[in-house]
Amino acid sequence: MIFVATVCVAAPTPPATAAPFFEILSQPVLTGLVHLPGVLVTEADTVLLIAQSRITKGDFDPSDVVVTRSLDQGSTWRPPVKLFESGKSGQIGYSCMLVEDRTTRPHTLLAFYTVGPAKWKPEQLVWHGRRSTDEGATWSEPLLVKNDGHPESKPSNGGHGFQFADGRLVIPGRGNLLYSDDHGASWRTSGKTETVETKAVALVHDDGTPANSVYLITRKSTAFRIYGDSGETLAEQGDHHNVFTTLGRNPGLARYSTKRDGTANVLLMSGLIDMKDRALNITYSLDEGRTWSDRKVIDAKAWYSELGVTRNKTIIAAYTVGFSADLKIARFNLPWVMQR
Repeated sequence: MIFVATVCVAAPTPPATAAPFFEILSQPVLTGLVHLPGVLVTEADTVLLIAQSRITKGDFDPSDVVVTRSLDQGSTWRPPVKLFESGKSGQIGYSCMLVEDRTTRPHTLLAFYTVGPAKWKPEQLVWHGRRSTDEGATWSEPLLVKNDGHPESKPSNGGHGFQFADGRLVIPGRGNLLYSDDHGASWRTSGKTETVETKAVALVHDDGTPANSVYLITRKSTAFRIYGDSGETLAEQGDHHNVFTTLGRNPGLARYSTKRDGTANVLLMSGLIDMKDRALNITYSLDEGRTWSDRKVIDAKAWYSELGVTRNKTIIAAYTVGFSADLKIARFNLPWVMQR
């Protein structure tokens, strides 16, 4: 039975446990024609940032895929490394994604991206991946990633995935979600959204225990869908009423805490509310994404954004300041988000 949520109410405020904190790093972390950011905070508290680095500005022009990392909760960042280099090939390194397999020893980081010709069509994009077993210090040679043959069974445009307790990996896909039960070697397609740019997060029950379900949203729509059975079965759908997802710019989505590791079950979403002034805002949800709080401004200009949360509960917002432009990092905490 599918439950359809139709009521939007203001989210209550969780108790603040620390003084408000906010900063924007003085210099961009990535410069140039940067697009489609993805952020992953590993279990060891390494922060990784993946992005498309364009040679020229167009959506269908050649581009590289780069990754950088931080070992101090996003305060400083290492020089970027190219996971895919367009070079003289004229190819495009496109939709990029990060996820961690915590069932391996050592843990394995997976960086995914697609490669295709300039002026690509979706069916021409080929899914590639690289693995790291040293927190992103070094990466394997590129490998081809298998899928189930679904025409859009490929990573979405920027973001990060997660892992269920049974080892299943989940990442947002092109208008769907993708899951793997073989450490990321092959993937199956589930779910359906209105557009190809999606974000996904694992949900929990009211007491903070895992719900084994996936919350899936997409740009240009305020619909949410919850897939149970570890992502295989549609269990609930509704309207979250958060305008961040309506403007055609992929928002940031991340879990801040659960009642098992904090005081409340909290999700975070970042995004734009107006395409003219393009101010980057953030909201939070205390009911697993069904409703969202009033928004708060992070920065005056942005485009695509992505979120991560470190072990000490520092929130990291990675965002480009415009279409294919420098990427900045803001660092803050939940008390600052709640402060009015």
